[in-house]
Amino acid sequence: MIHDLKMGHTRPNWIRQEYYEDLLGMMDTPAYKGKSEKAKANRQAAGLHTGGSRPHAATLADLAQRAVKEGRAPESVTMYDVFQYTHKRWKDGSFIDERAKETDAAYCEALSRAQLTDTEDFGKTTPARTPSSLAARNDLFVDTVGSFKKGLLYGVGFLGPLHMAMQRFPPTPPPPVAPADDDVRSQLTQLHEAVSSLRD
Repeated sequence: MIHDLKMGHTRPNWIRQEYYEDLLGMMDTPAYKGKSEKAKANRQAAGLHTGGSRPHAATLADLAQRAVKEGRAPESVTMYDVFQYTHKRWKDGSFIDERAKETDAAYCEALSRAQLTDTEDFGKTTPARTPSSLAARNDLFVDTVGSFKKGLLYGVGFLGPLHMAMQRFPPTPPPPVAPADDDVRSQLTQLHEAVSSLRD
């Protein structure tokens, strides 16, 4: 329908002549033509993300399930793993674009810096412990990628703001320890006796 309007075919009977002329005039502007050409090029381009049109949270869940099948803890999946899954081509392992390649190199460099520490005694570098917690590795990824754009973090979408929000809240305390079964039974017995004495 709009395609027919763009191609300059006859006016549809459901649109008034003055609106049709205004619409054709708007579609004849350089700004509209530029937008149209850009949209056409984007539609014809191959999709960049290799994870498909799924939320990054769904990809994270799939990677966690895969980790369990491989005998690893589901918590071992980081934002960097999601980034690699969605920004590397599956056939040859190359990155989808230059920015993804640069982000990967920057994260790997930051991770290697975090793994090395300078000992003051000998003045040489010795291996230290890898950032082991999920939060530490995700913090490192967030620091490497940089700022949020429109509330999303490059490479992981909404997982970045979600991670940052979770860092603001302290972990929930463990649930209170339930009393032993014997204590519960004795309390129930006392309650039954109290109820029966009230009835009498």
